[in-house]
Amino acid sequence: YFVRTIKGKAYPIMCRRLPAAAGSGSVNTNKDEVVLDVNVVAKPLKYCAVGSFKLSPSHDILAYSIDPNGYETYEVRFKDLRTGKHLPDVIAGTAGGVSWGCGDAEVYYSTQDDAHRPDKVWRHALGTPQSADV
Repeated sequence: YFVRTIKGKAYPIMCRRLPAAAGSGSVNTNKDEVVLDVNVVAKPLKYCAVGSFKLSPSHDILAYSIDPNGYETYEVRFKDLRTGKHLPDVIAGTAGGVSWGCGDAEVYYSTQDDAHRPDKVWRHALGTPQSADV
């Protein structure tokens, strides 16, 4: 995994180099894959800051958080790296951090109190609404 920047672009592009197929004898494929182009994420926003960038244990799903307004209140988004498509899950009003549980089915995140300090940790199961988080 590495970060690439392009002259004239405001935001980084997170990439990875995939390993060679098993038994091919190659060290890697020399093929870079864009994991997240923050320029694309930021395009419809007036402000964008990336908080967390965490890959699931299988490296198939990316969980990342963005602050879309500069208030350091983040939303966590998910991208399926096998298809390149974003998942419908969006967790709003977080402190910015996100951690995977066991496997690719759940994440943990925190919310903030009125003083803007992290105060509660929540578990989110992918594919469920945020209102069902515990």
